[in-house]
Amino acid sequence: MNLTISCKGLEEITTPQTLEVKGHIKKKKVQAVKNHIEHQQQVLQLLKDNNTSVQNQMKQQVDQHCSEKCFDVRDWAFLLLHLKKAIYEK
Repeated sequence: MNLTISCKGLEEITTPQTLEVKGHIKKKKVQAVKNHIEHQQQVLQLLKDNNTSVQNQMKQQVDQHCSEKCFDVRDWAFLLLHLKKAIYEK
């Protein structure tokens, strides 16, 4: 019997084929599932950390190109609006 739990791009967790005692097989399966869950939690934490890092980088890049504008009462200013197209299917 060969139990394989795989994650795309990550290590595979397998149990040996030579196990014949039912109790040992059950213990190996339970351990494999525990290992898989632990591995998935590590991957999830890594993804969260990377997401936070990328968000910070994007914010820094946007902030570099932004400048604060000050207007007085009765000043003339041009306002540029970006309108979204609405697509209606009939």
